[in-house]
Amino acid sequence: MGKKQKHLKEKTSRPIIKMKNLFGKWYYRILGAFVLSILIFLLVKKYLAIITAILTIFAFIDKILKFVNSKNKEKTIIKKIIEKTPPWIEEHLRQREQELQKIRKRERQLSKIILRLKSSIKEAGISVEEIINHYDKPLNAILLYKFRERLKNKKVKYIPQKLIELGFKPLQNGIYILPPAKMPKELNTADELRRWVHQNVIAPIDGNLEYVFPFVAIIDLRKVFSEKRAPENAWGKTIFGVLDLDEVFSPEMVWSYLMKRRVTIEELIKLGDFVFLATPSCSQDVVKKLDTSKAEIKKRLQKVLGKEEIMLDDIANMNIQQLSEVLKGVVKDENKIAKAIIREAVFWNNFLKSV
Repeated sequence: MGKKQKHLKEKTSRPIIKMKNLFGKWYYRILGAFVLSILIFLLVKKYLAIITAILTIFAFIDKILKFVNSKNKEKTIIKKIIEKTPPWIEEHLRQREQELQKIRKRERQLSKIILRLKSSIKEAGISVEEIINHYDKPLNAILLYKFRERLKNKKVKYIPQKLIELGFKPLQNGIYILPPAKMPKELNTADELRRWVHQNVIAPIDGNLEYVFPFVAIIDLRKVFSEKRAPENAWGKTIFGVLDLDEVFSPEMVWSYLMKRRVTIEELIKLGDFVFLATPSCSQDVVKKLDTSKAEIKKRLQKVLGKEEIMLDDIANMNIQQLSEVLKGVVKDENKIAKAIIREAVFWNNFLKSV
């Protein structure tokens, strides 16, 4: 190699040596680290969404696995607790179940008594409104006013049908009431009421249904009054005239009130209420017809027997022809129904004298 070439090689290698020396210094190391950090940051930022999604998925899977493991562990612990239950706890549970069965049996018995006697209770002058006035807990009901409804190309009125299915009773002019006995327990606020109405009344019909509810409200029957100054059968019924005892109160509540008033079952039967007497032998439709026509039947009985108060022994001593004439035009097969009512009246008249 000539001197000239050797001199040129040494000249070109000097910058490289200088650069190595420079990078060997601490501040160039810091600068290099800083540049590298920026490059990593830009890379991470570019793929941050992907990295975040992957981490989220892993975290979710981890939670699921932990949840499954904890559930399995919990099941194992519960199983072991049940296996190690002492005999005295088993005995306690058996006794409690027997007590609950007795309570349920009593509730069924009271239900039968009240349902059978509810017409007689009204005959005794004990009204829904009277019992409400002596009740100290909320008796919530839903009051709904349906003004109009329309479904394109269809003339059927769907909302009233749906309301009746849910247990609502019509009052007057598009106003309906859901009695306390049918009232959903979870309803307390306007929002909860709105959701319930949409889910149970509107949604099952049609999403395109047009309608107007001027108001839907939760009311406490204790804070309601009604008034009617008109003939009994004129201009419809009040809210308390529409609701039956069993739609407002539990059988236990009605029974407790009867005991408080010192009204006995014997006294109620002796009133000779013909709806009570017809119930064992007649269909529900016939009983309902007799109940709705009670005022008219009572007037006819008073005229035939010449008495203001008609009692059990009066009906027991009637002949079938007399009672058939009273029931004529009210129900079909009046002769058959008259015979069944008199037979029941004779039974109870004799039974009450024998006990």
